[in-house]
Amino acid sequence: MKKLKQLTVGIPALNEEKSIGVLLSSLISQKEKGFRIVKIIVISDGSTDSTVSTAKRIKDRRIEVIQKKKRLGKASRLNQIINKTDSDLLVLVDADISIASQDFISELVTPIINQKADMTSPAIQELSSKTFFEEVLDLSMKLKIILFSKFKNGNNVYNCHGPARAFNKSLYKKINFQNSEGDDMFSYLFCIKNNYKFRFIPNIYVSYRLPSVIKDHYKQSSRYLNAIEFCNSFFGKNLVNSEFAIPRSVFLCSFLSSIPLLFRMPIHSIFYLSTFSLVRIARKLNIKPNEYWQVKSSKNI
Repeated sequence: MKKLKQLTVGIPALNEEKSIGVLLSSLISQKEKGFRIVKIIVISDGSTDSTVSTAKRIKDRRIEVIQKKKRLGKASRLNQIINKTDSDLLVLVDADISIASQDFISELVTPIINQKADMTSPAIQELSSKTFFEEVLDLSMKLKIILFSKFKNGNNVYNCHGPARAFNKSLYKKINFQNSEGDDMFSYLFCIKNNYKFRFIPNIYVSYRLPSVIKDHYKQSSRYLNAIEFCNSFFGKNLVNSEFAIPRSVFLCSFLSSIPLLFRMPIHSIFYLSTFSLVRIARKLNIKPNEYWQVKSSKNI
């Protein structure tokens, strides 16, 4: 009989009292196939709400809730999670996501268990839009799904999503997250640079909410662009360019596939192009929001 892989789930959290309880309930209900969840670590990064008490109300011997009063940022808490585990597998998830399937973790780590990947990430799905601006961003995400699925068969940096990732031990024990934006991008580039294999898992997803106003979208977009600048300096422009550069043929094929969607939502399409331009202009004017905690995926540019 094969020995079951030991798995740890790590959750950095900042003021997530509304979502942490539901997330933990989903995690302890996961079906274990070829692995055993031995630990679920929640580290509160200076939360000022009821994140810690809410997490502690979920009774399961595997859950360890750590309260840190000083805010150090997501990267520091990810490194602390890594240092606190020695499991064969590590799954990192953001505290504000929701997981619908009881097979989520199993689907996420099976390619790693089968030695077909060293790192995996699921799809992301936006929660139902509540505002017009969310509808605009939802359209942009649908367009990107078409584009990114055609680039490197979907196994690319754009499909490495910060809200959820899985790693084998050999890889995660080598990673030292940096205090910069874009930990999803950083982990992907670290994986590729060190000759590990990444695989995107499109048939499972985590749900998250899109920014509801342009200000929040700009903050996310700024973090994304800052992350690229940091990765250029950390990994070198050659690697970054090779992983981000999408061939024109892929763009053209994706555009042709997107035409029906664009025609169904012409006003939203025009509004998004305008928003995209405004973000670029603001960036050139050096308007930079000073936020270093990133809890959502950086794909919303």
